Amino acid sequence: MSPLMAALPADLVQIPSKLRHPDDYAIGDFSKDNEEHQEDNEEVAKSPQHDSSAISHAPPKPSPSLSSLQKYHRSQIRQFDLTTRHSIKKSPLLRSKKDSKEFSKLRSDLKVQLERQQKDELADLQRILDVSEEDLAKRQERQKEQKRLKAEKRRLKALEEQKEREKLIEQAQNDPNSAKNMENEAIRNLLMGRNQMVQEIQADGHCLYRAVADQLVQRRIAIPGGEHTERGVQERESMPTYSTIRRIAAEYLRKHQEDYLPFLGLENDSEYEGYVDKVENSAEWGGQIELQALAHALNVPIRVIQSTQPNEIAIDPVEKSDMERRPTPIFLTYHKHLYASGEHYNSVRDTRTVLEEDLGEDEGEG
Repeated sequence: MSPLMAALPADLVQIPSKLRHPDDYAIGDFSKDNEEHQEDNEEVAKSPQHDSSAISHAPPKPSPSLSSLQKYHRSQIRQFDLTTRHSIKKSPLLRSKKDSKEFSKLRSDLKVQLERQQKDELADLQRILDVSEEDLAKRQERQKEQKRLKAEKRRLKALEEQKEREKLIEQAQNDPNSAKNMENEAIRNLLMGRNQMVQEIQADGHCLYRAVADQLVQRRIAIPGGEHTERGVQERESMPTYSTIRRIAAEYLRKHQEDYLPFLGLENDSEYEGYVDKVENSAEWGGQIELQALAHALNVPIRVIQSTQPNEIAIDPVEKSDMERRPTPIFLTYHKHLYASGEHYNSVRDTRTVLEEDLGEDEGEG
């Protein structure tokens, strides 16, 4: 090694040998080069030609991004300049003007090579990042397609399950021994013994209240604030609706909280008021509590016909000693298996009334 080369730190002398073709460069080289520079630093620190206080000329390698690599390159140039100036001041080999001039040329050549290497590294990293962006776009497109295929698969599976459910429902409807058909048959037979038949009511969460309203019209029973008419009951010149019946039940429950709160499993007045509010303003199903409230509020006996024992549930508004004062009962039917959505109430019709209506229609057509 020439005296001039010996005056330079070891890793600066090696710069030309570190130049590589871009194909040999990879993002992972950052950490590898960092280790190499660290080893070079240790060797330079041990070299007898240099003071132990010499400035470190190997900045830490950056993370693989253009901005971090550019920052790293700027740091390299600064360290190169500082280290070579330090060598000029400290080296005993650079005393003559000729040696200093040759050293300056060597220093300039090495810096050009360093800048060329940096340019190659930037170009190579840009190429790697471009490929990475393209891969990312392709990967995102693949993921999007995979999500679409999964969604389509779930949709087809749900469709198959729905078809299977409909098939099972159809089979159950056609099976005379199904719970639904056996329940319907039992209720039909019970009503036949009373000369009655089922009058179907819409299944929408209001069925109990719709059935009660229908019975009040059929039995011509007045409701609070209503009046008798030739065809049934009117309230403010209109037939009672499920919302009217809900309001009547809710008002009675509010006035008699102490009678019903213990049976609802509620802990305080606020929960009870929330329950009553649902009775009045939601499509929440009604049940035994609401039927009791309506029987008392309307002062009318309610009979619920069901397939299981007891076949008839009696809900009376007054004591038995006042039986002679009670109006004619209204009848509902209770169905546990009619709909998959849950319990359901229907109204009834007297068979004779239905026959008379049918005969009247036939005569009108004649």
